[in-house]
Amino acid sequence: EVEKHARIGIDEAGKGDYFGPLCIGGLYVNGEEDIERLLKLGVKDSKTLVDSTILKLAREIKKGFKTSVIKIFPKRYNEMYATFHNLNHLLAWGHATAIEKLVEETSCKEVIIDQFASEHVVEKALAKKSLEVHLTQRHKGEEDPAVAGASILARAAFVEGIEELEREHRLTLPKGASPAVKQAARKALQLYGQEILPKIAKMHFKTTQELLKDHA
Repeated sequence: EVEKHARIGIDEAGKGDYFGPLCIGGLYVNGEEDIERLLKLGVKDSKTLVDSTILKLAREIKKGFKTSVIKIFPKRYNEMYATFHNLNHLLAWGHATAIEKLVEETSCKEVIIDQFASEHVVEKALAKKSLEVHLTQRHKGEEDPAVAGASILARAAFVEGIEELEREHRLTLPKGASPAVKQAARKALQLYGQEILPKIAKMHFKTTQELLKDHA
């Protein structure tokens, strides 16, 4: 049974991917009518959808709903990680920033997110921005249509971000953290040397140490 009240849904993409940006999507639904529209569009958890569908759905969602998307490219991500020293704190900042934009636009105080850390992590990030909202954190949050819509926005931003980096550096950058990712990183190192990595990759992944050890 889908809850019918107005709310803001938030989700992320790119957290477990060595290459590409970290993206946070936010979506406001005003109640039953918006939820019906989302379900009619075919919105469900982005992990079950192919990229082409995700990009198409994200365009539709942006056209018809109030949204916010935070895209943190590797260069900035690595600088921020050096300040936060912790992925969950960086993610919480991203969530709070996406929430802040939608709260300002809609005055909605009901927020639901896909839980990624202990509850106080996001609560602290919201308190830093003096944001007073009623926050629900759920494992399998994307079962909620607002969170599912947000996950599509985040995933689309991630896919577009990877493509942008590929064009800019003339590289193929596979998603995830597989052996293919390591191979692509080796090729990038051969072509451009070590200074390429912070522009395309999340440097704190242990993949970095493994690559630089091999490359030395």
